Amino acid sequence: MTAPDSAPLPVLGLSACLSVADLPRMAEWYRTVLGFTLIRGLELPQFDAEVAYLGNGAQVVELVRVANGIDQRRPLPPNHGALRGLSQLAFYVADLAATASELKARGAELVTEPTDAPALGVRVVFVRDPEGNYLEFIQADWL
Repeated sequence: MTAPDSAPLPVLGLSACLSVADLPRMAEWYRTVLGFTLIRGLELPQFDAEVAYLGNGAQVVELVRVANGIDQRRPLPPNHGALRGLSQLAFYVADLAATASELKARGAELVTEPTDAPALGVRVVFVRDPEGNYLEFIQADWL
């Protein structure tokens, strides 16, 4: 099925929402490891939930803690995409080696070492946040 050519929607950015068990711990990790800052925090007592919006330039991550959340664990990369749904957050970087080194220095758990993915035309490294969500850092020669 071919979609008709369309003008891009006038969106301002793209963000991701992660459901987490420990909101303060996760917000602190995204602050110290990735340099995100708290934009806004909300208590939602009617849902027994709380939300934190964290930003890093044009990037926004929404963390939500809902009572009685359900844990699920993804397989390790490269098989993490087998479980349907959001498989990772991806960040594009200019220098993957320097980014991987900085992530290690900031205490991130590297799941893979920087690796070439020739079929995709990229070089990648995966890290895992404290609750097991994968973050992929990508250096792409086609950007």
